[in-house]
Amino acid sequence: MEKQPRILLICLTRRGGLLHFNDCLAESLSRICDVTLLCAENAEHAERSLQHVPVRKLNTGKGMKGTLLKLFSPDTWKTIRKISDEFDPDLIHITSAQEWNPALGLFIRHKLHKPLIYTIHDVVHHEGTPFYFKITEGAFRGMPDGFVVLTDQAKQLMVQKGIPAGKILAAPHGVYDFFTKYSKGLSEQKEILFFGRIEPYKGHLTGNFLPTRRSD
Repeated sequence: MEKQPRILLICLTRRGGLLHFNDCLAESLSRICDVTLLCAENAEHAERSLQHVPVRKLNTGKGMKGTLLKLFSPDTWKTIRKISDEFDPDLIHITSAQEWNPALGLFIRHKLHKPLIYTIHDVVHHEGTPFYFKITEGAFRGMPDGFVVLTDQAKQLMVQKGIPAGKILAAPHGVYDFFTKYSKGLSEQKEILFFGRIEPYKGHLTGNFLPTRRSD
C-alpha cells in the first residue's frame, strides 16, 4: 500500500476568512493525505469544522505585548519542534499571512529542515495594509520552496514579480460547505452572495459576473 503524504498545516490566523479557508483545506486534504493542523490556541473555528483532522494548538499570546513575548519565548519553538518531531511531516504548508511567518519560515528551513509551501491569498497588498505587515510578508515570500495561489491571474502577477512559474500552483478557491445552512436556494434573479474585496487578480472581473448591489 502506497504511503500517504504527511502534511503539517500551520495557520496562526485567529479568525475570519483565512482561518475558514485553512479549515476547509485541512478537511479536504485529510481525505487523501495524513494531515495535522497547528493553529493558534484561541482560533475561532467554524462550528463542526475539523472533525477529521488532528489539531495541535499553540499559545500565541494576547495583545501586541503578549504576542511579542510568545514569539521570542524558547517554549514556543520547543513546542513547534515537538509537534514536528512527533508527526514527522513530509512537508509543512503555511496557509495564511501572519506576522510570525518570517520567524516560522526561518525555523522550518534551518532548524526543522522541511520543505515549505505557502498559500498566498492576496498577491497584491490591500489598500491600507500596515507598513510593518508589508515588510514581514515581503521577507517571508523569499523563503518557501513552492507557492499556492487561487487564480491564474494571481500566478501571472507572481511570475511578473520574479517567482519562477514552476514554483507556483494555481488552485481555484473551493466552496465553503458550512455556509449552506444559510442558503435559501436559488431565487429567480439567481443572486450570488459574495463577500470580500473584488480585485482583478482574484479573477472576479472576467465577464463571469459583475456586482449589481454591494455593501461596503
